[in-house]
Amino acid sequence: MKDQFYDALERELLTTDNSLVGGDFNGHIGEDNSSCESVHGGFGYGSQSSDGVRLLDCAMSARLFFAITALKKLHTQFVTFMSGRIATQIDYIFYRKGSISSLKNAKTIPVGIQHKLVVAHFTMKKVHKQRKVKRQPRIKTWKLRDPETKKLFTTEFAATPETTTWEELKNNLFEVAQNVYGVSRGHAASRETWWWNQEVEEAVRMKKQLFKQWRRNKNDANRTEYANVKRAAKHTICDAINSQVEQAIAEADSMKIFNISKQRVKQRQDVVGTNCLKDAEEKLQTNIAARKKIWKDHMYDIMNVEHSYTSSDKPAVEGPSEEVTVAELKSALRALANKKAPGPSGITAKVLKAAGDPFIDVLTTICSQI
Repeated sequence: MKDQFYDALERELLTTDNSLVGGDFNGHIGEDNSSCESVHGGFGYGSQSSDGVRLLDCAMSARLFFAITALKKLHTQFVTFMSGRIATQIDYIFYRKGSISSLKNAKTIPVGIQHKLVVAHFTMKKVHKQRKVKRQPRIKTWKLRDPETKKLFTTEFAATPETTTWEELKNNLFEVAQNVYGVSRGHAASRETWWWNQEVEEAVRMKKQLFKQWRRNKNDANRTEYANVKRAAKHTICDAINSQVEQAIAEADSMKIFNISKQRVKQRQDVVGTNCLKDAEEKLQTNIAARKKIWKDHMYDIMNVEHSYTSSDKPAVEGPSEEVTVAELKSALRALANKKAPGPSGITAKVLKAAGDPFIDVLTTICSQI
């Protein structure tokens, strides 16, 4: 019967994420922790029994620590059960160190004739749940690459009723775009890193595993092992990147070479997005210290040096503003970048350009009314 209980207890501890377990386990774990330092603090009462050994094995497999064994107390304060002259310790509270910050106190309180109440005071870690990002569905504007689809969108939009407000015009654009292009499900497509391979995956997995082990045990041996594996993982990533670069050069893949060069240029940029600056002597400076000095001198000059300026004597413009022309709107639409996020309206530049002349005519009328 006891074997069935301890088997069920071990299964329960391994399959659930219980951070705190307590009760009457009818087993003596004793005060000797020579073979169970990870779960036993070295303080206790009496000697171990066979049931206590089973209980210690369950705790070690589930990485649970006996609270009362971590604090030095009088022998009588470890006793949880008394019957006549018999005194034993069979009631325990054990916890998972990873989810509990620190143990403040653990003690026994006499509340009955035989059993004592075991009490433990913990400081709990606040668990921050990661908010699930709800991604909005998007219009499949990438279908604009097909000339036939783009022509169909222009035709469908031209057939919409005439509007005089931007809200109606925006709704017509959305409705036609959804009918012609369709709407995505809102799931973000996961992009795989271009230099990722099986060796990198194994190196990163091992590094994460040893980091968790070091954070859990906090000893020098685990820290040294983690540092060595972390260094090896960096070398593995560098080898993978260099291998992919050499492969792209050998295959003459111009697009891949361009993407790699663009990424490396971006990594070298400073906070304002520049790779090099000219100093006062018109010499290019690429190192970080020289660029910081250039920016420092520039800002000092702006804030402290008074420069001469000329005031404008042009008369103030009065009267109604000039009307917006079709040519101005066409020029503004051509200047819009395609691969940019939409504004508050939610309409991208690709959709505005694909709407064609009917959209520009209606937009000209709306702008003239402002």
